[in-house]
Amino acid sequence: MNRQTRADLRSLALHRQIARCLQEDPTLWSIPQQNIERWLASGTFGEDLLYWQQLFQNKTKEQILEIVTSESEEATRLRSSSPFTGVLDQDTRTAIFRLFLASHTFSGTSQPAQIAESTKAQTDTIS
Repeated sequence: MNRQTRADLRSLALHRQIARCLQEDPTLWSIPQQNIERWLASGTFGEDLLYWQQLFQNKTKEQILEIVTSESEEATRLRSSSPFTGVLDQDTRTAIFRLFLASHTFSGTSQPAQIAESTKAQTDTIS
């Protein structure tokens, strides 16, 4: 498995945990909204940030969570410019990184779908 696939799967695991946190504590929704506003105000941003802004304006929170936890190509691309930075505390992020690294030997024998499903089950226990 190549590095990009590993990074994409790790990002999916992180965003699944982010989704859980947002469902448990709706006040955390202010973090991505503030990130979007701050990044737009900086004047240097990519096309995906404008797309995130549109999502936050036009989709329900549930729809946004479906997008960030999806395994689609679009969701994978969007996670690479995620406004959810700051939702997870450092201890949770570190636990996911460690769990992800300890749980998978990337010898090329594991399939991405199997890894994504395995990581999903394991991150369920972090909450």
